[in-house]
Amino acid sequence: KASIHSVLIRSDLLEMFTSASTFFEGAAYAMESPQKIHNPNLCLYGTSTPEDFWASVSSLNTADGLLPRFLLFNVTGKKPDREDTDNNVYNVPQSLIEAVQALALAGRGNGNLANTDNGSFASKPTIVSYSADAATELARFEKFVDETVSAQESLPILNRAVEHAIKLALAVSVATDWTKPVIAGHAMKWAAKLAWLSTCIMIEETGDRISDNSREADLKRIFGHIKRAGKDGITEGKIADRCGSIDRKRRDELLADLVLSGRITEKLVATKGRPKKRYFLV
Repeated sequence: KASIHSVLIRSDLLEMFTSASTFFEGAAYAMESPQKIHNPNLCLYGTSTPEDFWASVSSLNTADGLLPRFLLFNVTGKKPDREDTDNNVYNVPQSLIEAVQALALAGRGNGNLANTDNGSFASKPTIVSYSADAATELARFEKFVDETVSAQESLPILNRAVEHAIKLALAVSVATDWTKPVIAGHAMKWAAKLAWLSTCIMIEETGDRISDNSREADLKRIFGHIKRAGKDGITEGKIADRCGSIDRKRRDELLADLVLSGRITEKLVATKGRPKKRYFLV
């Protein structure tokens, strides 16, 4: 139900992702011609709760390639302990300032016009090569991805894994040595692991959370509670308590469908009183 201007942002993101070696051309207006942005490198960092994030996307975002272009990580585990320190954001070591300044100016030449990175003209990129170990690691990862069996709807996500690994390895290698950058074997190995972690999370989460109608959303909501319960399972009463907005008739139908499809199993567990139904992930 988004406005046309909001919908077009998706198209712009899709285009910019593959335009770093060329240019991005904006829309034309009545009194203004479209302006070219050469070598666009758009980076977005966002945090959200899973519920809000997945409620905002649909299966179309997987098929059209938008979600596969993102790296996705779930933050789990115990919250770190708070640390007290005398430093603040203004106490930045001079060595760190100088290193970041050198990195920001790397590969841009000399002269007072060399660092005007406003996209008004095309830039000549610095080519970063692979070491022998990195090339071996990349070939191994490509073979692993090619041999991985996945559902048809997950292929757009799987097909981006190698590209993500290359970009991650490039980023960390240039940040390590920007004067003569080379993608080392350990950097490519790390990047492949991180890209694969994101790929697995994205495939699992899209399968468990994306819904195109209310019934499918309710089913995946119930299934999510059962899945997160782990080996201990979850009682019918807890499902009813956590899914109060789903009426009992639909809840029973959805639980029956999940059992019929073999995704969960239902067991009667003895208690001090009446036996209780408990649901487990298969």
